[in-house]
Formats: sequence, C-alpha cells, structure tokens
Amino acid sequence: MDKYQVLLIQAEKASDPQQLYFRPAVSLLGLDLLAACADRQGYAVKVYDGEVNDAAAVIDEELTNKGVQLVGFYCHYYNMTEVIALSSYVKQQHGVPVLVGGPQTAVLDQEFLTASGADVLVRGEGEQTFLELLAHYLDGKGELAAIAGIVFRDLAGKSVITRERELIHDLDSLPIPKADNRLENIKRKTFVNIMTGRGCPFACAFCYEGHNTAGVRYRSVPNVLAEVETHLATSNKPQEFLAFSDDTFTLDYQRVTALCQGLKRLRKKYDFMWFCEGHVRTIYRHPEIIPLMVEAGLGRIQIGVESGVQDILDTYNKQVTLAEIKEVVRLCAAHRVPQVYCNIIIGGAFETRETIAQSTKFAIELLELGKGMLAIGLPVYMPLPNTAMTRHPEEYGIELLDPASEFSRGVDDYPVVATAALTREDIQKIKQEFFTTLVQTMRRLTDEVDVEQALVSCRTALTYGKTGEWYPFLIREEHKRLFFSRLAMITGTKRITALTVEELLNWRPLRTVPLPGHSGQGVRIHGYNLAPLETAVLAYTVGKRTVGDIISRLRAEFGSPQGEAEFAAAVIAILQQFDRRCWVTFSRF
Repeated sequence: MDKYQVLLIQAEKASDPQQLYFRPAVSLLGLDLLAACADRQGYAVKVYDGEVNDAAAVIDEELTNKGVQLVGFYCHYYNMTEVIALSSYVKQQHGVPVLVGGPQTAVLDQEFLTASGADVLVRGEGEQTFLELLAHYLDGKGELAAIAGIVFRDLAGKSVITRERELIHDLDSLPIPKADNRLENIKRKTFVNIMTGRGCPFACAFCYEGHNTAGVRYRSVPNVLAEVETHLATSNKPQEFLAFSDDTFTLDYQRVTALCQGLKRLRKKYDFMWFCEGHVRTIYRHPEIIPLMVEAGLGRIQIGVESGVQDILDTYNKQVTLAEIKEVVRLCAAHRVPQVYCNIIIGGAFETRETIAQSTKFAIELLELGKGMLAIGLPVYMPLPNTAMTRHPEEYGIELLDPASEFSRGVDDYPVVATAALTREDIQKIKQEFFTTLVQTMRRLTDEVDVEQALVSCRTALTYGKTGEWYPFLIREEHKRLFFSRLAMITGTKRITALTVEELLNWRPLRTVPLPGHSGQGVRIHGYNLAPLETAVLAYTVGKRTVGDIISRLRAEFGSPQGEAEFAAAVIAILQQFDRRCWVTFSRF
C-alpha cells in the first residue's frame, strides 16, 4: 500500500465478532464521507472499522510504516471507553494529532480531552471542519480558534469551544464515498450504506437525531441514484443489499415516489434490494407508498414503535398512534414486505409493570398481524447525548444510575437507569421475560405463516444476505429449509402456484420430504396421514418424471374408473396440497 496521511478509525469491543463484522455500519458512512472530502482536496486518507484490539495493531502498522501523520476516531455512546483508550495509546506511542468526532462529542468536554489526550473534539457535521483541521495540522494553516464546530485545549489546558458549525445545505456538493479509501479489512463489508438526507423534524424525547440535527435537508434524487449506480456498477457481487441510512427516508412522499421510480429502472440492470427507515404516520397517510417501495426492491424497513402505551408514545413526542402502527404493519403484510423491524424500549419514560404488560400485549398483536415478516427488538433505554430525556430525566420518571454506561455493553445488555416503579434489576428481568414471550409467540405462529410471505423473507436472506429474525423459525424443519432454499437459489425452480395447468404437465416435481417405508397403503408424514394415491404421488416426486407422465402412470397403476381429466385434476389437487405443506418444488428439466 502507498503511504498516506490520515487514518480514520471506528473501533468497538466485540462481544460477538460475527455481529461486529456483519453490522450495517451507518457510522462508517460518516468516515467514508470524510475520506472522500479529503481525497477531493488532495489529502490521502484511509478508513478502518473493526474490533478495538485489532485497531491497536492497525495503528502501530499504519503509523510506523505508512507515514500516517494524524488519526481520527468516531465516538458514540457505546464506544467512549475504547476511544479514550486508543486515543491515549496513539498519543503515548506515536505522538501524532488525534481528532475525535461522532454523535457523543455533542456533550464531551475538557474531562474527555484530558482522559483521552485527544487534541480536538469535532461537533456537528464534520466535513468542512475536517478539511480545515487537516489544513491546520498537515499544512500549518490557520488557527484552531478560527475553526467552527470544535473543542480544544489552549496552552493553559483550558477547553475552548468555538462557534457552531453551520449545517451543509447543499448535500449534492458532498462527494460519493469510494471503497478505495478503506483499508482491506472492510472492503468486503456486507452492506452498502447511502445517505439520502440529513436531519429530522420530529424531536422524539429519547432520540439523538431530532435534537442535534433538526434541519431536514435532502440530496436530489438524481444525485442519490448516481451514487446507487456507482456502487452497483463497481460491485463484485451478483446481488447487493443497500441500506439507506437516514431517519426520514419516507418523509416526503413525492420524493420517495421519484426515488423508487429510479430504483425500479436500476433493478432492470442490477440485482439488488434495500433497507430504509419509515415514519409510521407518513406511511399511514400515504399507504400507496408501500407497494411502490416493494416494487422498487424494498427488502427491509424499520418503523418507529417504541411502546405499546399511547400515553408513553405521546410523552416521547412520537406523533403516532397505536392504531396507525397496527395499520401500517397490516399494510406491509398485505403487500408482502419481506422484513419489517421495530423496537419497544424497555425501562423508558414512566415505565411500570403495567406499561410493560400493555406493551407485551401490543407486541403480540403486531406479531400476529405481521407473522413471518415483523420482528421486534427490545433495547433497554440508553441516555443518548443532548436529548430531552438525558437533559431532564426527572421529567420522564427516570433516574440515570450509570450515565457513562460503565456497567453495560449497550442496548442489548444491562440497564443504566431506574424508574419510579422499577429498579434496574427489575428492568433487566422484565426484558428477559418479554424476550421469552416474543420467541414463544414467533414459534407458535410459524406454522400459520403464509407460504408466499415466508418465501419472500427467506429469499431476502438467502439471495441478498439479509437474514431476518423470522428466518431461523421458518427453516427449522428440514423440508422447509429445502423448499425455500431451492426456490430462492436455484434458477428455474417454481411453486405450483406459478404454473398454469398446461405448463405444469411438462414440469418435474421434486419432493423435500423423505418417503418412509410403506406397503402401498399410505404413510404418515409430519402429522399427515396420506391415502394410497397421495403416497403414490409423493413416491414419484423425485424430479425425474413430468407431472403429465406421473398422471398417466398412476392412472394405469390404480386402474381408476375416473375419466382422464378427472383423475388428472385429483393428482394436481394432491400436488397443490403438497405445495402448501412445502413438500414439493417444480423444475422444467
């Protein structure tokens, strides 16, 4: 690798290495944008994303052998400790300037600068700030005090906060990130993240985005589509999965319509699906947006739920109702969205055992509406920086016990708050009970999942690499795993429902269940007692004979008094029944 000047790092402690590798790193997009901006100005920048211990080895290698003169770290609520440790390591071992950016810097100050040894904290949107800092540290230009949007220590060790950095209003002016700016370890990341806009108008009480980047700004649709095609044209994978990372993707109905029309055109040339976040009320008011997005390749959507209690939703300023949430889930199921995801916060505003019971009941109702499609996460409430709940926890009935998250690995681990009615131990126990209820409900509903819904969910997992939460349930029986994987992965394999009667006669059925020993009098498979003709039909479904040939042979074997058309209809009805049980697939050859 050629020498370069700047190394940007996102590093986290990996309690689950696979999760760290496969996560759709939205934060990595921010570093990619910084690198692209710097590249356009003639600076050589590389981006690293990985486990904190690996990051230390990368730092030593890159700073010792690649000529790196400056290091930047991405800092959020969950990796502050890692950033402090790595920043200190860089300063002690290599002595180069260290910059720290990311959402958590909105509330970091002199204490963090002292602990980490970092030279500068970058607050707000960092692209222009980053360029000015590179000019200062690498080219010796300008004074830190004149750079907007930073915190640094003066010669006396006192922190200096400069004026706020203005938002970038022309997002089309930002360059398209390039994979070449990444170190080799992350060039093969599973998902491509794309920003179509910034900001959020809703100001939910618990959320970082609405309180820290309130002004909504959009990239133009042609600009977004140009980036999508750039990624697809340079991909070495036959199928891609894209993630649109902004919170307000569905906010402007007309814009989403235009974007989906462009994505549909691109799907004629490239094979891809995509993820987005959607606001419930916008979708509720424009239900036609759902089939539009599905036709354009929507593979997964995350909607904001957060609670099954209307009073708590109002406290959060969610601007949605429980009825609207249920209707949006129903619409997604009706139009066969492959995967829908939502969260219910545990231990949030005014949480009690009664509110948890209501949320549990609501979650079960949602799973029943969206069986095979909808999954629910249960994050414990975390005090994200500069939000209403973090600034005034007492107004939301919570007590911050561990605001720095010293005893929690994140939203899936241990609570850092208590409520008036629940200790942190209560919250943890309730979360585990809630999770068990969700798993039991999904297991109970699995056999009720519509086969076509299960197929679109499994196809998204098997073809595009986006394994949804329902996937393990849908394939837990071997014959269903075979059924869905054949249809998703083998070209020319179809369900009987996709064939006309005329076509079906020339196609070959292949069963997914083994045929037990029998005497021709019928067998029992997966709880079903098969009649002799059903058993004989199943025996022939080995992919060697066409349906027409099987009908002719069975009519001769059984000496049926039925007419030819009537007997054929009986055999086809049996095959249709086998299809509904996921026992058989069909191929032309």
